[in-house]
Amino acid sequence: MNKNFIISITVCSIFFGTSVLFYFNKETIIISENRHVTQFPSLPEKVSTSKLKKFFSQLSMFYNDNFPCRDKIIAATKELFPTMKTETAAQSNSIQGKDGWLFLGNAYNRTIDKLTGKFRYYETDNKKFSASGRCQYYFDQAQNILSGSKELLFLIAPNKTAIYPEFLPKEIVPAPKPFHSLLTQKMKDKGLNVYYPQKDLQAAKSKGRLYYVTDTHWNSLGAYTVFMNILKQYFPEYGSLVKDSDFSFKSVPSIAGDLINIGGYVFDSQNYNDNYQAFYKNTPVSAIADFTQTNLTAYSKTENSAACIDKSIWIIGDSFSAALRPFFQQTFKTVYFTSLYEFPNFAPPYPVQADFVLYECVERNF
Repeated sequence: MNKNFIISITVCSIFFGTSVLFYFNKETIIISENRHVTQFPSLPEKVSTSKLKKFFSQLSMFYNDNFPCRDKIIAATKELFPTMKTETAAQSNSIQGKDGWLFLGNAYNRTIDKLTGKFRYYETDNKKFSASGRCQYYFDQAQNILSGSKELLFLIAPNKTAIYPEFLPKEIVPAPKPFHSLLTQKMKDKGLNVYYPQKDLQAAKSKGRLYYVTDTHWNSLGAYTVFMNILKQYFPEYGSLVKDSDFSFKSVPSIAGDLINIGGYVFDSQNYNDNYQAFYKNTPVSAIADFTQTNLTAYSKTENSAACIDKSIWIIGDSFSAALRPFFQQTFKTVYFTSLYEFPNFAPPYPVQADFVLYECVERNF
């Protein structure tokens, strides 16, 4: 019998046998990673480059997750080669840290590369990485905003990795400085107010967990910490009106955060002591006794006649601003809000004229 024929039959048998095992794999959870096994993806209804790319990416994850004896092979590899770095299929989206902590992966705007220093802003003419170019972008934004409003503060909401690096996998080591340090210094040199509350949040960790264990965002206690520090640093004259003693927090059960869905993890309903209900003078912060809210195309507007600060603030922000806004709505007479992602769609002059503008952006996107 022809030798090449025998080799071909053997290879085909191995390939066919292995493929059959993929489809008869009855495991639904990858125990070592505490996440669901990726299911075979549905074919895209309409053919496009992005949809085909997503389909084949999910197909790759399907084969990776359903590889016969996958968990045992990985465990054996770790035993034989303990220093070898292994990467899971879900790691591009999310990363499993210590004690159940989850973090965003590199698929979200190179979050980990920015943390470790592989990506940072440079003093260069390259537009993609230029600190000067990005600084000019924010300077132009500030000029447009300040043409109708009085004061502006850029708030960089720290990534969870910047506040809780101790729960990251040991192979991920944060760089000594934030990736945006050159950019923020240039912004300050141009006279822009920039607040990166990393140190303030780290100093407040003893009060309780400030970020959700299974979510990307800060919780109400973390948002409150930032809110109070903004008041102390930029509104010191209102210190006698808004006091720490006015606020209290009640621990409530943990929630399944966005990282559970992003990474396909299994939520074990464990209470991580990372979720709180906030109260202002014994009333839930989310409940305002006497207020009106108006929703327009460019912004929403909340008016609180009982507010202790007779000023207006315009918050331009992403999802991190959601936990911040109730604290401002309780204390400022007028609060405007525009989504950071909708904001570029509006051209100056803007319809909002406020005493103070808070431009919030999560660190990984700054």
